Amino acid sequence: MFNSQSQFTIKAVKNKKFDDSCLINETFNTGDIADCLEHCLEDCRCQSFQICGETKCQLCSSHKQEDSSLLHDNDICVFAMYEMRHAQKFDDHCSIIACPTKYNCCQQQSGLCPVNKRCKPFNSPQKPWKRFTCECRDGYHGDNCDKPVRSCGGYLNHPRTSGMYKVLDSVNRPYEVYCHFDSDGAWTLVQSCSFANHTVENSVFGKPLSEDHPFSENTLKWSGYRLSQTRMLFINQNSDRLRFTCGFEKEQDVNQTDYLQMSLNQLGSNTDITTKYFTKIEVSYRGKINGTDLNGCQIKVGQKADKGLRVRIESDGALFVPEKPNARNCHSFRYFSDLTGKQCLLPTHRCTQNENSTSQLWFGKKP
Repeated sequence: MFNSQSQFTIKAVKNKKFDDSCLINETFNTGDIADCLEHCLEDCRCQSFQICGETKCQLCSSHKQEDSSLLHDNDICVFAMYEMRHAQKFDDHCSIIACPTKYNCCQQQSGLCPVNKRCKPFNSPQKPWKRFTCECRDGYHGDNCDKPVRSCGGYLNHPRTSGMYKVLDSVNRPYEVYCHFDSDGAWTLVQSCSFANHTVENSVFGKPLSEDHPFSENTLKWSGYRLSQTRMLFINQNSDRLRFTCGFEKEQDVNQTDYLQMSLNQLGSNTDITTKYFTKIEVSYRGKINGTDLNGCQIKVGQKADKGLRVRIESDGALFVPEKPNARNCHSFRYFSDLTGKQCLLPTHRCTQNENSTSQLWFGKKP
């Protein structure tokens, strides 16, 4: 181990050589390891380098830490890696040594990523050899980034935080949806509304999902938001779960609020709930209301032409006992769904505690 340019520490390993598949085409005639390092720093693709036959400097697009299986024995080569001597960013060093134009790789060096991927600068003192990453364009996923993302499930294979993400519609036009990620998978919000907006006469939030009633679909408002039927359809077809929540915008965690989720496959031929009406079907589920698990309850889900998606909960000896609002003129009430009158407030259900309480509907994709 020895120093070069004072800012870097080079770690050299004798009799080792990286696989030829990782080599960058250009080779330099030098046996000086410090000179070879500078050539490496001038090419954004270079993550390590090697000197073979004492006169041939070869640049490698991989690193031992990430691709150790590609490092093989070789009697005439010396494999080398570099590290920062101090925990500083790469561009701080590049302002001193011979790589001033290469620290912003994505701007200064073209052709770093395949056609379907975009270049993103990467700057980490822990991985100074890695100066950029190639990521899929918004709305695409897959190994070659050529598969359109139709729902939040398309982002499952990457670490994500909940928020707005781009998906593609039926003609591959991008639009944004709210995605939530948890241990149960990726969830796409398709409707959210306040109790007040749900209970107005002829409210769009009480309509079947098979009807086209978009509401603020390009600007998320938790008090009033609904995707068009066409957008819902594509999300539905790329999902395998259904979830109801209450007041999600406050907690951002289903375990801290009332929720109910189930598999769409249990609906049989009615899995596509954005195009069909169906009578109540009993389903297996997971959920909680007012801190009480719904385990043991009988849950039925249905959708009619004159009413939207509805949930029916029957206790049948379970720990949770369904309640109804005290108001005499509250003639219809269903947890999470059928909220037909302003008088149907129920303090023990987070969707109906007051007129500002919100309820949400999600399509999900399991991991």
